Amino acid sequence: MNLKEAKHLIEACRREYIDSRPHASLAGRAPGEFASQIAARRNLATTQTTS
Repeated sequence: MNLKEAKHLIEACRREYIDSRPHASLAGRAPGEFASQIAARRNLATTQTTS
């Protein structure tokens, strides 16, 4: 294994851990799912206040 391969594997593990795995602090949701829900709520709130 070389440094480039190690960096690639570490980044893949980091992304899987941060983006895919559920987190207890986010009510069992993955961060990507949580962020999508927050963005949808903000868009809805913005739409409702401008109407």
